[in-house]
Amino acid sequence: MLAGHAAKILPQVPADPESIRHNRYLAHFGTLLHHPNLWHLNRHSVAGGVAIGLFAGLVPGPFRC
Repeated sequence: MLAGHAAKILPQVPADPESIRHNRYLAHFGTLLHHPNLWHLNRHSVAGGVAIGLFAGLVPGPFRC
């Protein structure tokens, strides 16, 4: 069930570089979002993203109880 759902979502994840370039909210990042390694999923990039997410989720924030 989950694999079928992920297969429907993952092909939609990579966005068109032109749509990112013309997005008014993402245009502030300039050329940082156009690096080709940013848009390729491999085990190293996924592991780094998971590590950053765990770190950000476990750091106590100012509004947490």
